[in-house]
Amino acid sequence: MTTKITMNGVASYIGPAVLETDKKVTLVYGLNGTGKSTLANYLLDPTNTMYAGCVIAGLEDAQVYVYNNRFVKDNFHEMDKLKGIFTLSKANKQAEEQLETAKQNLKSQTKTKDALDKAIAVLESGAAAAKTQAEEVTWKIKTQFAGGDRVLEFCLEGLKGMKGRLFDHIASFPLPDAKPIKTTDDLRSESEALSGDKAQHFAKLPKLASDHASFENNPLWSQAIVGNQDGSISTLIKRLDSADWVSEGIPFMDALQKDGNLHCPFCQAETITAVVSKAIKGYFDETFSNSVAELKELLQSYKAQSPLNPPRYTQFA
Repeated sequence: MTTKITMNGVASYIGPAVLETDKKVTLVYGLNGTGKSTLANYLLDPTNTMYAGCVIAGLEDAQVYVYNNRFVKDNFHEMDKLKGIFTLSKANKQAEEQLETAKQNLKSQTKTKDALDKAIAVLESGAAAAKTQAEEVTWKIKTQFAGGDRVLEFCLEGLKGMKGRLFDHIASFPLPDAKPIKTTDDLRSESEALSGDKAQHFAKLPKLASDHASFENNPLWSQAIVGNQDGSISTLIKRLDSADWVSEGIPFMDALQKDGNLHCPFCQAETITAVVSKAIKGYFDETFSNSVAELKELLQSYKAQSPLNPPRYTQFA
């Protein structure tokens, strides 16, 4: 097979230069700058536009391999520390480069971590020193106010001789919004009045005798007091949930009817006929009245057992 290569218009090939051979092995040699590398690069990438003036014939079906500096850069990764040691293939080269980048990132991050660890150690050391100083100051205050007469020493039960525990105990309380009203002298005086040689003894208050339980456990408190549910007016009163209000209005209704006035004390319209009046009064039957009266009596008895500032209770008609 004859191969013919024409180089023209690129690098040192100003004019056409033809290489034609039918040998299996052809050796091309020459001085630097004569075009050997240009010829090899053309065989490596014949479609490049820079070789537009060049022509090759006889290698249409051949697989061309060119081993030069460009091939090495594209397919080999040279280790930085071991010159001349390479890894093969483009994929391996990319993997090696990514690995090297990852190593550099890891090195940088490790350096950052070491710096942060040192900063944390400095802060922790400072915090420990500050806590030790605070413990000493707290213990000094404790010695100043709990020593001597030891009147207030009972306030420190379980914390004696433990600086760290005393400080942690005090630090567990929230900081008050305002300055305490009482001084340590006030507390000492109050403590002395309760214990010790100067303690003041007072007679015990008499036990408060009361039978509140009998009132508070009365089943009447848990019963709903309702009127006659069979009456014609019961549905309306239940719907309005206004039995107390209607009950309060009955005396006014009776007073108006005595004068022959049919005005309703609730809406002021002339609607209170004898039938309506009877229906309203029929709702508040004897059972309702008795339950209310019993509840009032129970309330009065309860008040009699609680003479001091009795609480407010619901008033019934």
